[in-house]
Amino acid sequence: MLVTACLTLLILLVVVVSLFSARKRAPARLYEEIHKMVGERYFDPSRMHDWQSWKNKFADRIVSRTACLERANEMIASLKDPFTEAIGPRRRAEVTWEAPEFVNLGVTIATAYEDVDAEACLESHAGDGYSCQYPTITSVGTDSPAEAAGIKAGDVITSIDGQSTAGKSRRQVQDLLRGLMGTSVVLGVERGAEQRSVTLVRTFVKRFTALAKMLDDGIGYLRIAHFAAGAEEAAAEQAARLSNARAIIVDVRNNPGGNYYSGVRTASLFIKQGVVARTEARLPGPLQTPTFSRMVLSLRNGLLFEEPADEGSGYPQSHNSWTDGKKVSLCRFADKPVIVLVNENTASAAETFAGALKDTAGATLLGVRTFGKGVGQKTFHVAYLIDLKITTFKTFTPSGFWPGDAGEERHGITPDVVAPTQFTLFDFGTEQDEHLRRAISLLKEQMR
Repeated sequence: MLVTACLTLLILLVVVVSLFSARKRAPARLYEEIHKMVGERYFDPSRMHDWQSWKNKFADRIVSRTACLERANEMIASLKDPFTEAIGPRRRAEVTWEAPEFVNLGVTIATAYEDVDAEACLESHAGDGYSCQYPTITSVGTDSPAEAAGIKAGDVITSIDGQSTAGKSRRQVQDLLRGLMGTSVVLGVERGAEQRSVTLVRTFVKRFTALAKMLDDGIGYLRIAHFAAGAEEAAAEQAARLSNARAIIVDVRNNPGGNYYSGVRTASLFIKQGVVARTEARLPGPLQTPTFSRMVLSLRNGLLFEEPADEGSGYPQSHNSWTDGKKVSLCRFADKPVIVLVNENTASAAETFAGALKDTAGATLLGVRTFGKGVGQKTFHVAYLIDLKITTFKTFTPSGFWPGDAGEERHGITPDVVAPTQFTLFDFGTEQDEHLRRAISLLKEQMR
């Protein structure tokens, strides 16, 4: 009996030690899995010449999930891609901006000083309301905590929870503003010479999506604020109000994008038939021998198709709920003059949308060169409460132009009619909107 008891105790001890060791090794294995997944899927293998050296770089130092995420994001940072990241529990708990409702404060910000020196910023934004030191609030959501606190577009955020925001990137500021439902944050807000401290509580904020109205002379105005979930439906609903318009102005200034396919599908309001966009996606596989799938998205008879760009290429058709011959919104403006308003904050899916209207619908782009984000991401679940977002594909306009990677290669789409940045930033769609007035004048000439 004593021998049996001792053996049983020994077996239990071995099992406990094994489980403890396995648990201790788990973060290291998770790091290796992240390394493998990024290596097999990242859109630009040319940036990964030393990727293999990261596999065992931290050896036994990864003993917790927190350490795993920190080291994984350190590794990913070597790609110089702000959109690829390992996402932990805190980030996952946040309802992201792609949703029509999201936990936030209800402010949209711009960092005019980012990627330019101080002198160039001051010269470019003299008198237009942008701060060249702190993030500037460009819009405030309706029924949001920010609106309730009296915050207005044009206010400057000088600090967040006591931390100065001077010189911080847009993404760093957004990370500080985000948080869990019901949590509070203290903002230092500056308006002219007035400075004050404002405490806001994060809550669900419904994102403004689209607005349409008739202007004088039979010109319709359609503003699309983003291409997140529900944008296509909202834009189509608003567009129906412009059925009697003789010409259309589409405003996607400060539109940060959203879901790539949402931007593509919304273009169907203006394109009855033809190519809408092109993509080049990395197919999962070894880093040493990368392969790519090149696809064309086109509209035919009210349906959206995604097909291989090269006949006989053997590339699989991309199957998802956004394509595969799915119905799209009714084309309402195919035969009408269209001007698309863009600026330096027109990004991602909004650039796809604007490029489609320019190349295939013959629309005129007016404003400032767009942001320059022609890449898309996919999110993969890798472990409990841990996701991995990877840039896996490039997006091109129908003519084959690549807007860029929003990083070291930012090209942006140059408008047909280049107009200076608005002297007053916060008057889109009103009588004081200089770009809108220019667009109206051009359309009147076309309709004579």
